[in-house]
Amino acid sequence: MVYRIIFIVLLDLSISIHGQVCEPQNCIVNEWSDWSGCSNTCGYSGTKTRDRLILQQSSCGGKCDLNLTETTECNRKCCPQDCLYSEWTNWKFLYFSFNCSEGGERYVFHRGRTIETESTCGGVSCSENLKEIKCGHLKCYRECVLGMWSFWSSCEGPCEQTGVRNRTKIIKQEPSCGADPCPPLEEQEKCIAGCCPVDCQLGEWSAWTDCNTTCGWSNRTRTRFVQALECGGQPCSEEPLSEDREECESYQNVDCVVSPWSGWGVCSLTNGFCGEGSRNRTRTVVVDPECRGNICPDLVENGVCYGPCCRQDCEVSEWKSWTYCSTSCGHGIRTREMEILVPASCNGTECPSVSVLFESQTCEVSEMIDCQLSEWTTWSACSENCGQGTTERSRRLLTPAYCGGAHCVNKTLEESTTCESFSASRDCIMSEWGDWSNCERNCNGGKQARFREVLQAQQCKGAGCPSSEEVRTCHPLCAHPEMCNQGVCGCRPGYHLVEDGFSCHPIKCVAPSIKYCPPSRREFFSCRHPSSIACKGYDFNDTCTVSCITDWFLKGPTNVITCQANRTWSHPDLFCAPPNNPPHSMKVDMTEIKENSDSRYCVYLSTEDDSYDAQFYSILHDPKKIFRVDGSKLCLTRKADFEEKPTKWNVTVRCTDIEGAFVDSTFQFEILNENDAPKSAKLTPNAIPENSMAGVHVGCFSAQDDDPNQNVSLLLVDSEHKMFASYYNGSQLCLKVSKDSNPLCTSEGGKYCVLNMEEQQVHFVTLMAQDDYSPPGISYFNLAVTLTDVNDKPESVTIEPDSIPEEVEPGTPLTALKTIDEDRDQEFQYRLIEDSSGLFSVVNGSLISSVKFDFEEDAGKEFQIKIQSDDNGSPSYRVLSTIVFTVGDVNEAPYDLHLTSSNAPIQFPDDKPKVKENAKAAIVGTIVVKDQDKGDNLEINLVDDLGGRLVIMNKMCSQVQGINTYCLGTLVTFGSFDHETEGEVNISVSVSDNGGLQTTAVWTMEILNVNDAPSDVLLNEASVKEGTVVENHNNALIAVLTAADDDVDDTHSFHLLDSADGKFRIEGRQLMTSELANLDFENINTYTIRIVAKDSGKPAMSCEKFVTVRVQDENEAPRNIRLSANKVPELSEPGFVIGTLSTEDPDNSVRGVQQFVYSLEDDVEGQVEVKKSMLQCDGQPCKFDFEKESQVSVKVKVTDSGSPPLTFVETLTLEVIDQNDPPQDLRLVGESIVENSPPGSIIGAHVLNQSPYQKKLQKSHDF
Repeated sequence: MVYRIIFIVLLDLSISIHGQVCEPQNCIVNEWSDWSGCSNTCGYSGTKTRDRLILQQSSCGGKCDLNLTETTECNRKCCPQDCLYSEWTNWKFLYFSFNCSEGGERYVFHRGRTIETESTCGGVSCSENLKEIKCGHLKCYRECVLGMWSFWSSCEGPCEQTGVRNRTKIIKQEPSCGADPCPPLEEQEKCIAGCCPVDCQLGEWSAWTDCNTTCGWSNRTRTRFVQALECGGQPCSEEPLSEDREECESYQNVDCVVSPWSGWGVCSLTNGFCGEGSRNRTRTVVVDPECRGNICPDLVENGVCYGPCCRQDCEVSEWKSWTYCSTSCGHGIRTREMEILVPASCNGTECPSVSVLFESQTCEVSEMIDCQLSEWTTWSACSENCGQGTTERSRRLLTPAYCGGAHCVNKTLEESTTCESFSASRDCIMSEWGDWSNCERNCNGGKQARFREVLQAQQCKGAGCPSSEEVRTCHPLCAHPEMCNQGVCGCRPGYHLVEDGFSCHPIKCVAPSIKYCPPSRREFFSCRHPSSIACKGYDFNDTCTVSCITDWFLKGPTNVITCQANRTWSHPDLFCAPPNNPPHSMKVDMTEIKENSDSRYCVYLSTEDDSYDAQFYSILHDPKKIFRVDGSKLCLTRKADFEEKPTKWNVTVRCTDIEGAFVDSTFQFEILNENDAPKSAKLTPNAIPENSMAGVHVGCFSAQDDDPNQNVSLLLVDSEHKMFASYYNGSQLCLKVSKDSNPLCTSEGGKYCVLNMEEQQVHFVTLMAQDDYSPPGISYFNLAVTLTDVNDKPESVTIEPDSIPEEVEPGTPLTALKTIDEDRDQEFQYRLIEDSSGLFSVVNGSLISSVKFDFEEDAGKEFQIKIQSDDNGSPSYRVLSTIVFTVGDVNEAPYDLHLTSSNAPIQFPDDKPKVKENAKAAIVGTIVVKDQDKGDNLEINLVDDLGGRLVIMNKMCSQVQGINTYCLGTLVTFGSFDHETEGEVNISVSVSDNGGLQTTAVWTMEILNVNDAPSDVLLNEASVKEGTVVENHNNALIAVLTAADDDVDDTHSFHLLDSADGKFRIEGRQLMTSELANLDFENINTYTIRIVAKDSGKPAMSCEKFVTVRVQDENEAPRNIRLSANKVPELSEPGFVIGTLSTEDPDNSVRGVQQFVYSLEDDVEGQVEVKKSMLQCDGQPCKFDFEKESQVSVKVKVTDSGSPPLTFVETLTLEVIDQNDPPQDLRLVGESIVENSPPGSIIGAHVLNQSPYQKKLQKSHDF
């Protein structure tokens, strides 16, 4: 087929190349493929297919109508159907049998199934296996049956600490005959033991706080520690108040502070061109006065200034009045004068001389005149405005006394008197009450307080301030107050606390119903529910008596149940049981035991008894004490040994049922003999001296076998890497040393010997022992070869370390001499053989010097001595060694570690640092430390940098005479501390030297409180950045302002830095719209304002917050109904459109959101109507009469589409347009004529009855 395809392709190419005439060519296909697999293996729908492909399409009009796919039937035969069975039934008890392969008398169960469909078409035929039988548990099988858990015991343990409590179950039926053992009968859990008695304790009162005002009266507090009475402790001798308040007065006066004067302004001349003028200068208020501080002085000062001088003539006053006559009676002199008012200047006329300005004349007094005074002036204002002061008045002399007249004796011209004035009185003004505090629970109804502040203190005799604190109870009293503990209510015995947490209701149990049967019993057959429960009541501690029907017995711990505190009845696991039949016919399934059976070997016991009963086995007598009871089995406690006599013995077993009835049976058991492998082997003797050479005899082997008349052969199978070898000494197998040592072993010992006790004291060889039984018993034994100690020669003498310490006093041991010797516990005698320096001696094994060495001076010296060492072994050995050493430096730990306030902004005693809270990069102090080692470089480190908030900087060490090494480090805060959350912190510093010696110190740093700035401005107690207000609501509350502040005692004031052009204001703590806000959602629906919160701390701190106020839309009523045209001709046609209605609505000011519906409140007697928004005449002509009424009013109502819909009503005026009316009411005045009257004679006149308006217009009519 492949060649054919290639040929056709080539042919086609040939035709194309030579361009022959086109002839019709049918399509060419390949041969049919093989048939596919059948779609089914059986049945009557199987098919198979084959196909072929088009190799070349038809051309030149050729055809291609061939089938490319062919299908045929296959496997048309019936399908095999296997036999179908029903499901197996459940297993059912059939009978008891001793014929089970497992042994013993066992339950036998059976189950069955049926044939549902027979097999067809060669399917698997049905079998006869329609029933199955199996063996189950031994007849004696009983599962463990437990009672209910007891109540939890009281918690045992130290008060208020972790303890334990227990609860238990009782076994009501022991497991037997292979049943799973009972689970643990005791359960334990951790608990918290009862509270410890705590006596009420009162601490010392703290100092009074600062008065809670800066000007006037307020209150102050003091606190103390109060440990409340708990768990039956002793009460306090007084009311345990933790806070005390009293009124106080405080005036923190702040004087006004003003800036320096500005420069003088321009001089403004009075006449504009010369002479005197005026100028001013200003200053501003830098600090406003507070409380009673000095008020601000004038902020503007006017001063005189001068321009070019103006000509000024001298100006004098008129003559003053004459003085009194100089004599008291008779002739005298009196004078008068003129006063220069304006002196001459700038070439003006000079003033007259003094003589001209003064004039005198003689006078005479001849009549007697009494002295006369004027009336008193009114009293002046009182000098004080709060309390007692002085007031003054005065008078003047009118006429002195003349010629014997009465003198004004003792008559003063001024007098004063005391006065009282209280004009400065101001009443105390308090703020509104704050919110109630959280309820502080106690056993007296709780405590809840609220406070208010003094806005204006009382001044002078104004009304005093009322209390700034109000207290009330905040929760109900406990129903049983004596059971209250720290505000938590309890109830007396017999009552329980209900959900409200305060009320106590009597404990009541529901009528009891006992429906219990143990799992080991069958209801009705071996267990029935009590027939009678007689109760005295259902209250707490009431009891009920439980009883059974005749001949049945109540089972349980008691026949009385009690209503308990948890509202349940005690002992619910009671039931009635029938009379009990004792067990009988005890059997054991096996009495012969093979020797060497281990402790896993068991025999099974069985006993006939009531089918519902449970049995428990115990051993009464077992002289070999080899058995133990495991449920319904007797199991070995040790391996069975035929050689242990006797091999036959009797065992007495007791079987007890659940009711306590029992049966005893005695069984004879026998142990059957089996071949035992050799039991033991030994090497005698098994010890040789260390350093033994090859060929030394160790000992000989022997073995024991429990079986009599057995011969045992021995073989050495492991000689510890050929350390040893076996050999026969006659018929006895023996052991000797086989590995060679170094020849020096005999003289030096120790490391030159293969058997070195100091390296390995015990060696092992393995011996195989085999008896001659068939099959033989084989055992392997590891036998020890022990090396005994002999004295080894010492190797050398040395000192450790290889230098001697500095600064050791003469005669004091420098270092101990050490002899290197393999032998343990050896003692040595030392002798100094040679010392080139002559400085050293040996005393009691130590090297001693006659001088004190200094490392810094003797560091380059080297010393050499020769030492002899003799051990105390037997025989004794000696070694002679030369030791070379130098003077070494002794490292000493750093000392005198302290934290000082050097360079710190806050001074403190050493090791008691202080730092202000919130301070970053602040110097805490300087760490100082010393070290006696010269040149030592100390590393000062923080053990805990408190989360990166502490760092030690500027570390440096220097050499100081007398100290050697002196190091410093600056302790700096890199993060802030918070007084409110951590009043003090521990600083742990470690200092280590080059030698690794270390010293540490822990200092407690006090965090000083400073005023914290508020961290946030809260709107309605929430940290949000937005508030909302409905449009058009002036003076509307947006939010109540508070501040988040770490300083809990701070109060806060609020003001606006940006009020959105006065749209908003703050009144107290309330953020509100202003009185003229007029917020319009359609124009602006979002405003951003800037709020500042300022606290009451010193210095005062503040924070700012930008708040977005979103204006919420509300429906606004429409207004200003307009009519596009208001003219209507009289007698208009029906449907005449007068004009189009339109409406102004604030909601549509930006975009059209509202739709409008128009209606008429007054339709002019039905002449007009509204269709959609068109005002028009209705179905009749508009009967307006211009002559009667040139204007008419229409009342239009518009309703918008808002929610809720709002309306607006407006009266519109329509102008009636005059139209020419036809004449009406034509009459002839004169209705007769004389007969024979000539032509042209007047009969009468036509008269038209006109309206007044027509008459006014003087219209004429033609007839």
